[in-house]
Amino acid sequence: MDSSPSSSSFPKSKRQSLRRHCTKFRWFYLLGGVVVLAIMLPVFFLVILRAIAQRILNQSSLTLIAADIMNPRPHSVDLTINSTLHLPVDIPVRIDPLALNLGSVHGSSNSPFAQVYIPGTTVGGTAVLGVQNQTTQLNNQQWLEYVRSMIFQETVTLSATARVNAFLGKLKSNVVFNKEIIQKGMNSFSGFSIQDPQILFPPADNGTNFIATVSLPNPSVMTLEIGTVVLDLKISGDIIGNATLQNLILKPGNQSSPLYGILNLERIKSNIGTIIKAQSEALENGHLLIDSVVKLVTYDGVEVPYYTEAMHNLTLTAELALGELGLDTLGGMLKVVKVLDGELSGIVLGDNSVELPSTLA
Repeated sequence: MDSSPSSSSFPKSKRQSLRRHCTKFRWFYLLGGVVVLAIMLPVFFLVILRAIAQRILNQSSLTLIAADIMNPRPHSVDLTINSTLHLPVDIPVRIDPLALNLGSVHGSSNSPFAQVYIPGTTVGGTAVLGVQNQTTQLNNQQWLEYVRSMIFQETVTLSATARVNAFLGKLKSNVVFNKEIIQKGMNSFSGFSIQDPQILFPPADNGTNFIATVSLPNPSVMTLEIGTVVLDLKISGDIIGNATLQNLILKPGNQSSPLYGILNLERIKSNIGTIIKAQSEALENGHLLIDSVVKLVTYDGVEVPYYTEAMHNLTLTAELALGELGLDTLGGMLKVVKVLDGELSGIVLGDNSVELPSTLA
């Protein structure tokens, strides 16, 4: 008789044991799985997904294409901003409307100088972000620091921060948008010049006796509406008159603007010896150095305090070509005019047929 044990007496295989174990405790494992999912899904949605969205935003880039700062008032401006946001992944990300805080990275505090409201959009790799003619209230002290940086520095770093609701499909994450934009500044208007200078004989009715064209380079992508700028004119540190730039708007590139001035010719005459001594080198080259210092900035007759204060310490020095000044002055004195009735024509002294502002401060 065969004494070998039957196959049924062999120990069950590990697979069979595992199957029997899982069958026996299936409700326990199902409950455990539900508990694990209940714990992990909120972690995924609240932590992991937000971390992914935050990483995408952190690796994105924000570029300022153009900006218009118009209608300057003591506590507000009208802003138009055109910028592009580029994401490192080509995945559509929808963002809700947001309040974007703008500030100066190197300012004296972390407070923004303004807050603008950006409409919601979907970013699919690259998208345009901006506002159009949005009246924006200013934090004047922070805005003053930013304006001063824009005027004096070659490069300026602008910060843009916000809390953003970002959607990957239907999944929502609240993340922090924090970008720094490096932009070109005015660099103290390097390249400033005075062209076509002319002394008017006799002066205009409002006292204007000096006209010229000034060139104000603006290497930035920003258009700034400044207003009416009143300048003190100085030679070798001595104030010899004042001048006005009316309705000044600084657009990107080289900006030309007419200048109207009132020179104290008697003061210049009485100090001629000091001027010759102080500017002997420039005079030998046929030039006279003249400084322009901002005294007051107004818009619609109201002072714009942040522009006045920011520009007050800016001295614009230009070489006045004496030969050009003499020729243009002589040309202004010897203009040929014709009387409309045809009875008289000839050379008339003092035909200052130029458009002049009604008043000069």
